[in-house]
Amino acid sequence: MAVAPVDWTGKYPSLATAPDKRETSGGVGVSAIQWAHFDEHGWVVLPASQVFPPGDRVQLDSLQTEIDAVQLGTANVPYDRMMMQLDSATGRYEDAGAQTLGHKGATLRYRKIQNLDLDPVVMAYLRKPLFRGACARLYGADVPIASFRTMFFNKPARLSGATSGGTHLPWHQDRWKFLDRDPLLNVYLALDAAVPETGCMKIVSGSHKLGVLNPDHHSAFLSPQNLVEMKLTDDGTDNGNPAVHDFWLHPGEVALMHNWVIHCSGVNSTTHPRRALSISYMDARSKMAQETFDAALGGELTSTGYPEGGLNFPLVFEAADGKK
Repeated sequence: MAVAPVDWTGKYPSLATAPDKRETSGGVGVSAIQWAHFDEHGWVVLPASQVFPPGDRVQLDSLQTEIDAVQLGTANVPYDRMMMQLDSATGRYEDAGAQTLGHKGATLRYRKIQNLDLDPVVMAYLRKPLFRGACARLYGADVPIASFRTMFFNKPARLSGATSGGTHLPWHQDRWKFLDRDPLLNVYLALDAAVPETGCMKIVSGSHKLGVLNPDHHSAFLSPQNLVEMKLTDDGTDNGNPAVHDFWLHPGEVALMHNWVIHCSGVNSTTHPRRALSISYMDARSKMAQETFDAALGGELTSTGYPEGGLNFPLVFEAADGKK
């Protein structure tokens, strides 16, 4: 018999910043007090009630159900166009499965699934007016918006009493050196409780103000020298950096995060998964350095397993003037 998920709210009070509803058109927009937190820290957590108001709560339930259906192979999606990566059985990042197109068996132990914008249930979530407004604030209303990455990210339940689930993700920033302009907004939805026990993120608050620390790395993973300078360690501890803290989220909460905020994540020691949906909204006019990327496929990207099919950047929002 399935065990009910743990309610972690007593141990980990919500980090959400409540909106000023006088500014948010009935509570569905991001208010000035929330944007002030984002600007200062590089992130803000929106309450679940703001993202999924009472009449919209069914959308969260649908997303949770749909993600499991995609993993189990029963969803109505084009699996041959979706990147699906199985989780590591050791907890080591380098031991995770290949990031290739196609379903790899009915299991709830996928680490990462990309191109989920091809799923109409997920795309409907991407196009929420709340996120259109957030993109307009960061990019401008006259800028068309695409999704750089529409991704399911999972820390599966522990494998056994001694073996945690999920994979350690090293310190990094969410940027990609082959684009001519950086995405600036990650929207991270907690489908399950993301707490230290389930392998939640650790972040360095305010680090978005430092710019890109390791522009030579294709995905901005921090270098050994960066770790020393930032007082960080490979195992995710802060080594004396007071800006580092656990970044927990409760189901239905959404974190708006600047792509340059430094973060990492751990493994899951519980019997429940830590599922999340992460969207990186980008300026749809962004161009890729195709020649440089093609050369890297035979070099630096070979060892890190570039996600196959990761060049699909679907239009999410047209510009206010209707231009694409």
